[in-house]
Amino acid sequence: MNSRIRKQLTSSPTRRDYKFVSVLVVYWASKGNENHGYKEEGDQIAEVFQEGYGYEVETFPIPARMSEVALDHKISSVLLRLDSSSLFILHYGGHADPDEKSYKSVWAA
Repeated sequence: MNSRIRKQLTSSPTRRDYKFVSVLVVYWASKGNENHGYKEEGDQIAEVFQEGYGYEVETFPIPARMSEVALDHKISSVLLRLDSSSLFILHYGGHADPDEKSYKSVWAA
């Protein structure tokens, strides 16, 4: 990660209003030789949250098969551990494409 960005992220004031902060870093799992850098980006942002802020961090590679079910399950399992004094941060590594019917963004690999 760029050292200037790392310095800005780790030196910014932290918010202590939450008793617990949980970060879930999700990215598309690589298929074969395909590597878009999602895992590397996820590892870098996870390090900032964990080392710089001391937050609990989990990473989750989104599988190609049954991706929506797997991601819903993972997010739900994290949320069930939290209460109203907690902060949940979700970082998504990937991009989005417009849905042709609704014109809303759809997460894509």
